Amino acid sequence: MSAVRATGRHTVEFSTKTPDPVFAKRLTSYGAGIVSKSAYLKGATFDRWARAPIAAGPYRVVEAVENRYIRLEAHDGYWGGRPPLKTIEFRMVREPAARAAGLRAGDFDIITTVAPDQFNILTAGNHLDVVGGDTMSVRTLVYDSTTNEVLRDPRIRRAMNLAIDRQAVVKSIWRKRISVPPSHQHPAYRVLYNPDRLIPRYNPEEAKRLLVEAGYNGAAIPFKTVGNYYTAELIETQAIAAMWRAVGLNVDIQMKENWSQLEDRLGRGVNNSSDGTYYPDPTASFVSRWGSQSTFQRGGYWRNDRFNVLETVLLTAQDTVERRDAYQEMLDIFDEIDPPGTVLHSLGEFFGKRANIKWTPTPIGLMGFRPGAINA
Repeated sequence: MSAVRATGRHTVEFSTKTPDPVFAKRLTSYGAGIVSKSAYLKGATFDRWARAPIAAGPYRVVEAVENRYIRLEAHDGYWGGRPPLKTIEFRMVREPAARAAGLRAGDFDIITTVAPDQFNILTAGNHLDVVGGDTMSVRTLVYDSTTNEVLRDPRIRRAMNLAIDRQAVVKSIWRKRISVPPSHQHPAYRVLYNPDRLIPRYNPEEAKRLLVEAGYNGAAIPFKTVGNYYTAELIETQAIAAMWRAVGLNVDIQMKENWSQLEDRLGRGVNNSSDGTYYPDPTASFVSRWGSQSTFQRGGYWRNDRFNVLETVLLTAQDTVERRDAYQEMLDIFDEIDPPGTVLHSLGEFFGKRANIKWTPTPIGLMGFRPGAINA
C-alpha cells in the first residue's frame, strides 16, 4: 500500500505499490475491519484498545477478562440490520471434555473444537447437534529441508508424502466428515481451481523405491508436536508416523510443551501445521504460508527459486489465465517436484450446540452471529 485517501464521507481511494489482482478480496478478510480512528488514538496502549474496541460490527465489547471471558451486547445501529442476539458471552474452557460436559449440562449453548471421538457422545440424544466439517483452510505438515540432512533430498520428502494414506485418516479418525482436497486448492478459487488435479497420491511401494534410490540409511527423522493444538493432533501424528515406519522411515515423535520448542532450529524435522484461508484466492493461504515472504521460507525451512518466480506472477498478474498457469505450476512443485510439506486434509472445524438453535459456522470455520446467521 502506498497511499490511502478519503474522497468522501463514505468513499476511500487506495493506491498500491504494485498491481494487486485480489485487492478487493483482501478488504473482505478479517484483517480489514473498520475501526474508529479517534477511539484508537485515544487508547494509551494497543492492549487497552483491544479490550474495549470501537468498530463497525453487530456487537460491542462490554467486558473482557483475559483467559476467562468476553461479553458482548448488540449494536442496534449496525449497518447490516438488527443483530439477532441481545448478548453473547464467550468463555475460555481449555479442556475439550469440560466443554462437552458443559454443553450436556446446559451451561453452554455452543461449544467449539469438538473432537471426532465426541461426535456420537454429543448426538446420542435429540437435544444436541454437532455442526461443521470442511473449511476453506487445510491441515498440513511442514518439512525442514534446509537444516535436516535427511530431508534435504526431495526424494525422501516425496516418499513421505506417498506413504500417507489420507483417506484412511479421514475415514478412521474423522468419521468421514471431512475431505481430502485436490492439493492446496479450493473450489472457491473459481477459475484458478483445477478440478482435474488429483488428491495427493498414496503409493507406499513407490515410496519404498524412492527411499532405496535416495540411499536412505535409517537415520531418525524428528516429528515434533505439542499434541493438542489441532483437533485430533496426537492421534493423527501417531497414525502418520506409523505409515512412515511401514515403508521403512525411522520417525521419532517428540512431544513438546510450546511452539518455541517446535520452531527451535536444533533438531528440526517435521511439524504439524495448518494454512488459514480468509478470502477466496490462493494468495490468502498458499502464498502467505509457503511463499518467499512467509515465516516458513524466512525461517529457513525450504526455498525454491522457481516457486518464488511464479509467486510474483500469481501476486501481480492481471490476466486470469496467466495467474492460473502460475498457480498450477506452483502446485506441481509443492506436490511432486520439491515438496516443502504436504496437505493432509481440509481443516475440519466442528461445534456442538443445542438442537433448537439454528446455526452453522462460516465457510472459513468462524463463529458468525450477524443478522440471518442464527435463530435461537
